[in-house]
Amino acid sequence: RTFDPGSEESVSAGAAPKIIPCVALLLQADEFIDYLDSSGGKSRGASFRKLLRSVELGCPGYKVHCVVVGWDRELRLREKRSNEFSPMRYEEKIAQLTVAMVGLQIHKVRDEREAAEFLSAFSVELAKLPYKPAGGTNVSDFCKKVKTIFKGTQRTEQSRAWINMIHQLPQVGIKVAERIADAFGSFAKLMESYCSVEVDAGGKRALLRDLMVSERRSVGPAVSTKCFEFFTTTDEDATI
Repeated sequence: RTFDPGSEESVSAGAAPKIIPCVALLLQADEFIDYLDSSGGKSRGASFRKLLRSVELGCPGYKVHCVVVGWDRELRLREKRSNEFSPMRYEEKIAQLTVAMVGLQIHKVRDEREAAEFLSAFSVELAKLPYKPAGGTNVSDFCKKVKTIFKGTQRTEQSRAWINMIHQLPQVGIKVAERIADAFGSFAKLMESYCSVEVDAGGKRALLRDLMVSERRSVGPAVSTKCFEFFTTTDEDATI
């Protein structure tokens, strides 16, 4: 997300910047010029017209940042190929394009490295902006929009942290995480079972398998194995 520094909200005294969504498109200069020439009937240019229009229609109200890679280099190459080529003509087309497509901003960079530097700096600036989901007023409202969590009994902060820890594992849903946390009230208690000499490796992998999440659903062998491998591995590069 980014903000509009020229909006009334941003210039009024004491007002926070207006947060608006944005999307970035990365295009090679020759592709972008073909888009500008699309009125001539080039199929390649027409495809970019369709792409940008689909972004505009699919993301209404979004600010589109188009990063054009190798702009100056492409202009020089085309000038060498034809004496009739006019860079100014394309600058005028860009101006017309930004007027015609509301929310479009065009950034011209020399090469892929400069594009990466721009996007990196852009991401850093976006990360500094406060985020507030549309229509939300506080954290609890946002959680309700995403998913109902910690449903039922009141839980302590330690219990919530333990559930969240399990829930961070890929493909481990919140209900499964809650069921595991109910069976093993803390990380220490689960590790105590994993470290037991009375249970073999196969039994430890299947330790959580038969925990019932609902009347018809259990934790299952895949999640049980995943939890065992994640919580007991010493390989920091292991995949989960």
